[in-house]
Amino acid sequence: MLLARLEETRGDLRGWLRDIPGVMAEVLWDHAPVQQLIARIATADVVLDDTSALIPRGSLVVPSLAGANLDGAFDEMRKASAYEDNGSHVAFGNGAHECPAPEEARVIVQGGVDRLWTRLPDIHLTHPAQAVEWGDSILTRMPKHLSASWDPTQAHHRGEALAHTPTGDR
Repeated sequence: MLLARLEETRGDLRGWLRDIPGVMAEVLWDHAPVQQLIARIATADVVLDDTSALIPRGSLVVPSLAGANLDGAFDEMRKASAYEDNGSHVAFGNGAHECPAPEEARVIVQGGVDRLWTRLPDIHLTHPAQAVEWGDSILTRMPKHLSASWDPTQAHHRGEALAHTPTGDR
């Protein structure tokens, strides 16, 4: 959602130049909601690729997803490929500890964003120039607060109109 605060992204979404899954993928690349994983103990000596750094067996290791997608060496690759076609971010983890339902999570978020913008089409940040203040957790990344505004009269009329559609949605 943070990218939706940028007026260009918001306009692209409203004009169908970009879609919600594409913006969601971009957010997952740049702002993975899970920042740190639970600590693990190295079960064998491990030498990190292309370095002489050694993680000795028995060492406490805390994998951090916070910087995993931010390696500058991959910036050009990221720009060259559409975000929505590039699901190689690690926001949902990988391997044995991978999120058990990443597709379901995407569907839930996409449905929520779509419904929010359908019901409150004029929603906007009350103070768009204000810097985002992040929560204090080292495990997750989320804003402490985001003040949003919308026209309550328009929202009421939109709600009334939606109530009279066959599905109640659009």
